Formats: sequence, C-alpha cells, structure tokens
Amino acid sequence: MEGASNGEIFLKLTILLVCYPLGLVVSVFVHELGHSMAALAVTKQPIHLAIGKGELLERISIGRLSVHASWRGMQFGSTRYDRSLESRNTQLLIALGGPLLTVLLAVSLGWFLKDIPLGGWQGLSSLALFVANFRILIVSLWPMEYRPNSDGEEIWLSDALDIWRLLRRK
Repeated sequence: MEGASNGEIFLKLTILLVCYPLGLVVSVFVHELGHSMAALAVTKQPIHLAIGKGELLERISIGRLSVHASWRGMQFGSTRYDRSLESRNTQLLIALGGPLLTVLLAVSLGWFLKDIPLGGWQGLSSLALFVANFRILIVSLWPMEYRPNSDGEEIWLSDALDIWRLLRRK
C-alpha cells in the first residue's frame, strides 16, 4: 500500500475486519441453505435450518422450512430432519447440498473478484466474503468430528465425514 495514508489503511483494515465475520455468517447460512434445499427437494419432512447455538434470536417458517437464528456461535449451522426415515442415498444427496452450494458461491465470488480492484471497498468486502466462504468449504470438506465444549452437547460431523460414513454403510 505504497503511498496510502494511515486513514486509508485503517479504513481498509476495518472493512476486512467487519466483512469477514459477516461473511462467515452469510457463508454458513448459504451452506446450510444448500442442505435445506436438497432436503426439501427429496423428503416430505419438516426441515429445520439453524444458525448459531444458544438462546433463540429469531424464528422464521416458510412451508416445511423453519429457520432458527441465535447470536451465540453464529459460525456454526445445522440442517435437521429425521434421518432414520430416509434412505442412505437421500441422506447423501442432502449431505452434498451444503458443499455444492458453498462451491458455487466460492466460484461466483472468485469470478466477481477477478474483475474488480481489491483496493476499493467492493473488492475488500468481496475478498473477505470469499475468504470466509472458502473457510466454510474447507471445514465442511475436512473429515472430522466437532467435539462439544460442554457435556451433553451433540457431536457434529463435518459433511465429508458424514458422506464418508454414509458411503461405507451398507
């Protein structure tokens, strides 16, 4: 940033620091929306999309889809349905929905970023959203279990581990 004033550097850093956490929330929502849209398409069940964990901030219902939001832990999300009622192939399609929509968002943002200068607010905010979305993609594709912070909380599986276990199941 040769020639940039301290004010310009501060503004650009502020844009990045504000847009990255917002990008995480947007990316988690888009990712879970991918799972939810797949579940709505291949099941007849009610689908629960949750962003965050803890005290309910907002609940919106649209047909069979209910969206729950909480301030705490907004970097986490889940899509819930009764898996015991669905076949392995149906569960696989739903598990693939999140990563597929996340990849689509990453490619779209990358395509958008190639044509705009990164020095302006549009470029910096788009870059922050791209990095946040890419983080969500990596986390979903890394086969691992998310251990709870306290006793009694459910262990979450990454999408890759969930898909792996579904593929190995007969």
